[in-house]
Amino acid sequence: MDAIKIPTHINGDRIVLRRHDVALASKMFTYVDRDRERLQRFLPWVEIVKSIADEEAYIQKTLADWEAGILYDYGMFLNDNDEYLGNVGVHSISVKNRHCEIGYWILGAFEGEGYISEAVSALERAMFGAGFHRIAICCDPVNVRSARVPVRLGYRYEGIRAENLRVGEKFRDLFVFSKTRSKTQVADATTQSPLGLQIAESRIYVSDLKAAATWFEQFLGARPDLSLEGFVRFRLGTDSTLALAPADDKSPTSLGGSTPYMRVLDLSAAIRHAEKQGAKIYRGPLATEYGEGIAQILAPIGVVIGLLGPMS
Repeated sequence: MDAIKIPTHINGDRIVLRRHDVALASKMFTYVDRDRERLQRFLPWVEIVKSIADEEAYIQKTLADWEAGILYDYGMFLNDNDEYLGNVGVHSISVKNRHCEIGYWILGAFEGEGYISEAVSALERAMFGAGFHRIAICCDPVNVRSARVPVRLGYRYEGIRAENLRVGEKFRDLFVFSKTRSKTQVADATTQSPLGLQIAESRIYVSDLKAAATWFEQFLGARPDLSLEGFVRFRLGTDSTLALAPADDKSPTSLGGSTPYMRVLDLSAAIRHAEKQGAKIYRGPLATEYGEGIAQILAPIGVVIGLLGPMS
């Protein structure tokens, strides 16, 4: 691959992306500090940016990384008044494999206006134009708005990186999406189904949860990765799990009591989609103890299907 030439400015219809300038440090810190509680829910770096000096050090590092070819980070600004919106950047760069990853965040005051999608789309074009072949986007499954961006832009869902991101003292999963230079068609966000990502979990209902957990621990040769009152989960490989839960009148201990669960990007949207196809809510939706929503639907063909994902 020839030397990568990355533009310092990238223009969109409503916004412009500009390589960081240390002069922006004061404004960037003020805005981040004002939006700190919201941002730190999903972004691990927020807790270490405690002063303008920290922001200046961050910007200096991005400029050095830019020159070294290991990070290309931009500020997002409105075209009409130069208002600062947030950041978007390229990292996890492999020149040999022509691969990179795009990350982004936006201040709450500008959320929901499509600026992130416009910024990612503009940056994507620039990266493919620079010679990259594959672009990835990784999102916290709980951050519904963030996960909708790659879906809207036609990225392919690849799976989950289990507990790949540390936020505070917790380890979080990440959704992984990708697009290659040869497949840059953009999906129609109004028609793309919210279903079909993967079978995320097989759930078995048992009469004695403790005894069942012990048996499966011996049978699988692995300890549960999550053990709560009323729920035990074993991780099978990277992207799927086997779960045990107490049986009841709606989920008996029978062949019909084992329910496949499909992971979705937006539980509420998935339920609405299923209802349009003639399904009815069988159970839920409920918020789980481990950060997602859950529901069961009764399909018109007489089977129960589980849905697991963030609730909007």
